[in-house]
Amino acid sequence: MKAFITWFSVVSFFSVLTAVAAELDEFCVVQDSDGYTNVREKGDINSKVIARVDHGQLVWVSQGGMMKWPNVIFMDKEGKERTGFIHSSRLKALTDLETFTGEVSEPEQTETITKGDIKVKIQLEPFQIENRELTYKEFDEGQRYLIEIDGKEYWGTDGAEPRDQYRAITVQEGERKITLPDEALQNLFNPGLYPGNTKVTLNPEDDAVYITSFNSDGAGGYVVAFVIEGGKYKSRAALSPF
Repeated sequence: MKAFITWFSVVSFFSVLTAVAAELDEFCVVQDSDGYTNVREKGDINSKVIARVDHGQLVWVSQGGMMKWPNVIFMDKEGKERTGFIHSSRLKALTDLETFTGEVSEPEQTETITKGDIKVKIQLEPFQIENRELTYKEFDEGQRYLIEIDGKEYWGTDGAEPRDQYRAITVQEGERKITLPDEALQNLFNPGLYPGNTKVTLNPEDDAVYITSFNSDGAGGYVVAFVIEGGKYKSRAALSPF
């Protein structure tokens, strides 16, 4: 019964995430002929510029949707999660581009997403605890809370040790084939392996492929996006908008 309750809770959690994303939030790609666009402190052209994000970078449009000055969550140049405002003319929602999903194999812990000559394969594996440095915060009565893995922030749990992690993600576009580097998958745990969760989006104008997913074990929910451009890995965004 406990296993059923846990499974039901996780499925319910992901269902809520998907519903929220569809109604309020979504990934958008920055589109600016200058090569970058400004992020402002407030939704006003005269407001202070607090950061710049590059053309082709993915940002998360927060609650309120695509208004004139949507509130966005983004990764800055130092890899920190921040919020600000970008004019909607500089953003294109991934839902406005061609997007597709694939087939999940739970026994093999894989998901394969295919469209024409594009094939994306995602492989998971159990959390590898060997040779890792786990940092905990201790509480009374012997309880402890996991705060860092290998000295860094992590995603996918809320203080517990992760269950699963990415083993590999490969992207093949015709004759071009790449495997995402270790840095792209670092500290991303408990990927959501269920039908329709991971999506692949095509942006022919930038020769780009975007892989997006909602991940969690029922707590510590986050969204992640990988950007492949010109057949090469370009960047990732791991954000906690919920």
